[in-house]
Amino acid sequence: MPIKKYPNIELSKSFLAGDSMCDVELGHNLGITTFGINVKSQILNYTCIRSLLEIVKYT
Repeated sequence: MPIKKYPNIELSKSFLAGDSMCDVELGHNLGITTFGINVKSQILNYTCIRSLLEIVKYT
């Protein structure tokens, strides 16, 4: 588990950007802000973006 391996990471200040549904599920399961790059799903709560440059809008 990444939390045990890296205990100093503050998940409340972290985000995950991924290009697959598996990446989006990981971010969702960790409870962190998640961006899916061209990932389409209405099941999980995440923000769909077209490129990493769009993340700047959310910081």
